[in-house]
Amino acid sequence: MIGSLLRSAPPVGWYSAGSLGWNNVRTETITKVGTPFGDQPGGNAHFRNGFAAVGSAGWGLPQGLRFEGEAAYRRNSLYQATAGSLHDAQAEGSEKKSSLFVNALYECDRPNLPVSFYIGAGIGYNWIKWKDAVILDATETVRFNETKVKLGYQGIAGVAFLTNWLPGVSFTAEYRIRGLDGARTYHGQVLRSRFGAFPTSVTVSNSVDQTFLIGIRFQVPNPR
Repeated sequence: MIGSLLRSAPPVGWYSAGSLGWNNVRTETITKVGTPFGDQPGGNAHFRNGFAAVGSAGWGLPQGLRFEGEAAYRRNSLYQATAGSLHDAQAEGSEKKSSLFVNALYECDRPNLPVSFYIGAGIGYNWIKWKDAVILDATETVRFNETKVKLGYQGIAGVAFLTNWLPGVSFTAEYRIRGLDGARTYHGQVLRSRFGAFPTSVTVSNSVDQTFLIGIRFQVPNPR
């Protein structure tokens, strides 16, 4: 009876998937602050937990190996930063990441169990925007609003809950860890300071996202 309710095979042929979840950005390092008066000491930027949305489509081979293209969006709010003369200053705005990735995954089925397990890795491009990012204290206000493009990489681990009562449908739970290649520099403006207004920049590195996702996967029926 139990065996008749289970479908333990990973997707073979075309499939599509979508998921939503929680995204954590580890504290990012500000390695340098640029000003017309010379470089200033760096610091760090802190973000609140945010959300993520991921969609993918791919092709599965009978051996459990599959390849897919992925589009994703992540958003986290900035709440505190240290940069130049600003120490543990209040911060506002957000970091938005849009990405296109290519992933390779291997999925292992478990006979007579309603689950399969998979791992994978991916590489692609990220568009990282500091949207209306403002860092301020009693004497100084700095604003950034710029997008940078960086190569990224990710690791994936997940489990799929497989059913026969919804033909071709699986429910998924995933953990992803994603990093960016190298540093990126945002150009902004000091709006208020004891020296007046002037252009500035921050160089940011050590950007890592940890994402937990719940989703659904649909196996496209093979034409007869």
